[in-house]
Amino acid sequence: MSTAQALRDPLASARAATDPNATDRSGLLMLDDDVDEPASRTCARNRLEEAFALLRRYAITAERVEGGDPDRIAESLAARRRSLFPDADGACVFVTAADFARSFDADGRLVAPLALHVRGDGVADAARAALRRVGLSVTA
Repeated sequence: MSTAQALRDPLASARAATDPNATDRSGLLMLDDDVDEPASRTCARNRLEEAFALLRRYAITAERVEGGDPDRIAESLAARRRSLFPDADGACVFVTAADFARSFDADGRLVAPLALHVRGDGVADAARAALRRVGLSVTA
């Protein structure tokens, strides 16, 4: 897949790589560093919100949440999504509010790695693509 195709449809690579027999549907990505943050670009916090908005357009719940236990949070997000859309698979990307507050300064600059929790087939790849699209990088 070309870079242009990946930018137009960040989930295409995730769909292509999804193994229907895969059992690992969860994980953790670390938002680690800004990629080229020129002064004219918006801050990292706003670009993270842009990436979350992009993921939501592809039916992936993406948000900042209160709470601490990632498994319980993921189940809660999946249940809420399925209550609105019964056929939804519960795919989500989320960050806890405490991690969010620790990782960004008052100006929205990333000052510490931020843990992004992911659940669902192909969601990690989709999150990586959306973050790259807005100029953020991920590790793990």
